[in-house]
Amino acid sequence: MKTDSKKKIARRAPLLARIAPIAASTLACIVPVAWAADTPEGDLPPMDAQPSIEASAPTRDWTLVLEAAGLDTKVRDNSRAAHSRASLDFRFDKKLAPQWRMVVAHRIDSFDPLSDSDRRSTVPLLKEAYIGWQPVPEWAAEAGRVNLRLGSAVGYNPTDFFKARAVPTLVSLDPESRRKNRLGSVMLRGESLWESGAASLVLSPRLAAEPSSGRLPAGDSLSRTNGQDRALAILSQRVAGEVQVRGLAYAEQGRSPQFGFDASALLNPATVVYAEWAGGSMATLPNEAAGIDSDTRFRSRAAAGGTYTFPFGLSLTVEAQANEAAPRKGEWQVLRATNPLAWGRALQWAFDCQELPARRSLFVYGQWRDAIVRRFDLSGFVQADEGSARQYWFEARRRFEGFDIALRWQAQRGPAWSRFGAASEQRSAQLIGTLYF
Repeated sequence: MKTDSKKKIARRAPLLARIAPIAASTLACIVPVAWAADTPEGDLPPMDAQPSIEASAPTRDWTLVLEAAGLDTKVRDNSRAAHSRASLDFRFDKKLAPQWRMVVAHRIDSFDPLSDSDRRSTVPLLKEAYIGWQPVPEWAAEAGRVNLRLGSAVGYNPTDFFKARAVPTLVSLDPESRRKNRLGSVMLRGESLWESGAASLVLSPRLAAEPSSGRLPAGDSLSRTNGQDRALAILSQRVAGEVQVRGLAYAEQGRSPQFGFDASALLNPATVVYAEWAGGSMATLPNEAAGIDSDTRFRSRAAAGGTYTFPFGLSLTVEAQANEAAPRKGEWQVLRATNPLAWGRALQWAFDCQELPARRSLFVYGQWRDAIVRRFDLSGFVQADEGSARQYWFEARRRFEGFDIALRWQAQRGPAWSRFGAASEQRSAQLIGTLYF
């Protein structure tokens, strides 16, 4: 079996060797073309706002995005493999009547997995499908599958209670991609609005069998998002002009209530600071993964940081992250040595639930739109866990009229017991083409 696998990998020449000349010539053309065709804008680009619960109204009823990517990957055993991905992302957002709105967002990913099989697999992702009703400006309701994204932090969101198991296929390590390209939960949401704030109540019913601690199939969407009854109450208020605060209370069938607090402030036109906290009675991360509640007590998760936008357009975010339910460095080492099965299950559970598996971590993210020339963007991040575990992600993107070309590189390093050291992919390079309709 191992011999057959090596023969397959050997037959498949690394994709990077084939795309490198194309990528080099593409970048060589991108910058001069951008320099000649575009003139610098007089004004600084606006600061990117954190995603709100309600998405902005699109300029038209529908959008369609087609994406193709070629990847060259080095895996943990130092072998290499070339694989590919094709994606279709469709969104329909239309006001049916003055008081009614319909939203449907669907994504399909077709990819060649990093495995011994040459067979491609296709995973549908129904991100959203709901009806909105707003009879008066002060009251609104939504029913259906909604991607409810909460939290002002960038790299880790403790108060994003609906993120667990919502990402069946990971197409990018970029945190915003994970928040956007995920399954919404079937829910009924009512919201009362006033000039400086809002109050919401969310009810999400159990529609399928509750997920076990094992890995769920990617297409098992209802088990992922509606495996238990859940409820969430949210109260948000703008105070002191540019300060926004939010309180949350979350209840889930079979678990203790969780509470959250989120705050963000615009200190000046270039600086945003934020803090996000969630806490409640819970077991440690390995015991949560195993369904054991013998060590249950009050534990906290938090993220705090800020974003500064330089005059030349570079936005830099620095964020500190913490999770009291995660094992310490020495505890992860002991768990891997004494119970490899529990160790692997805990890391997989943290990945599926998008929880931080490290007690302490630092996240640094940079985004530079119109870097050097217009329509040429650079972005990247470093995620540094305690114990010298690191994850790196970098992207260079050239935006044209109706399509983009991007080069993306990512790598993971760390001790064998850490989440990044245990990852199957050590590093990968991608060439991505995106069409917008």
